[in-house]
Amino acid sequence: MRICLIIRPDARQYDLSDMLFEFKYVSLKTLKLSGEKLREMPEDELLQKSPIKEAFRNAEFQIRRYAGVLRERFGQMLRLKAYIVVSAAFDRLLGKEIMA
Repeated sequence: MRICLIIRPDARQYDLSDMLFEFKYVSLKTLKLSGEKLREMPEDELLQKSPIKEAFRNAEFQIRRYAGVLRERFGQMLRLKAYIVVSAAFDRLLGKEIMA
């Protein structure tokens, strides 16, 4: 799922960024973990799980593609910041800012 926030033209004089978020969900079943195990797992270990890595890769690909569309439409006035948020079941949130 993607959410994009573009600054209104009348607010461009302020130091605000346009923002693009890509959300991904990875289920417990896909992770092959229990909720308890997931909640206790260190973040660096969780980030090494294949389904989590794949969610981040897929999200980054989609953000880069959509950012290209936004740049075509808004040109130089775009001040884009892009973020990936991955939900590991409903127990953990992982995220990072990427250069789009």
